[in-house]
Amino acid sequence: SPSALTNITFLNCDSHHNADPYSDLWGAAYGAGDGFVYGGKNNNLITFTNCRSWSNSDDGWDTRNSNANIFFNGCWSFRNGYRADGTTTGGDGLGFKTGGKAGTGDTTVYLRVLYNCVAFQNRVHGFDPQPDDVNSFFPSRYYNCVAYDNKNTGFNANWYNQIDMFRNCVAYSNDLDDFNPSVYTNDTINSWNGFTVTDADFVSIDTIGVDGARQSDGSLPDLDFLNLVVGSDLKDAGWQVGVTEDVEGTPRGYL
Repeated sequence: SPSALTNITFLNCDSHHNADPYSDLWGAAYGAGDGFVYGGKNNNLITFTNCRSWSNSDDGWDTRNSNANIFFNGCWSFRNGYRADGTTTGGDGLGFKTGGKAGTGDTTVYLRVLYNCVAFQNRVHGFDPQPDDVNSFFPSRYYNCVAYDNKNTGFNANWYNQIDMFRNCVAYSNDLDDFNPSVYTNDTINSWNGFTVTDADFVSIDTIGVDGARQSDGSLPDLDFLNLVVGSDLKDAGWQVGVTEDVEGTPRGYL
């Protein structure tokens, strides 16, 4: 952009079935058909609230190469990484690719904060930074997020040596790993910290309606999907967390 933009909010937005079958970006077709892409190097304070991204040929969100503070609040990302038929491999297939910053040099500043977000049935990982370069790492915070039935890993923090923070998150029924940490990961009171998770912990694991019409006020569909049942040992087990920049999370996984 010609000048820095700040305080940008995407509210109640949907992005789905994007694909790039004729491009060779990143070396192959379908590899840049993301739902939401944000790589503004000098912009700041970007918020996605109650947004959905699904059935895109590459990733649900890709925010690599941005130095911005980006917040994700109550967003859903699902079934990404496939072509139009919903089964043939497309691009990467990450739910939330939080990415590395622009330029080089490590930073300890948390440039991404995700809270109350859900990633499910993506072709690879639910949540993964996947920075372009080892010198572009930065840590992210994950509060009250859920990764379910992704075809590789739910939360992937390995390989990147980032001090990612996880609080009150639930990972369940992901095909390879629910959680893949690095040696620097800071995780406390999440489903993989001593809990056993089964179908019985949830009111429903049925995804019917996740891509349905929004409510009259523009908010996401009101579903039982991944809500905890009364009596689950996950219920009320988390911490009340506050997020910097006056953003406060209300637990989704722990209600």
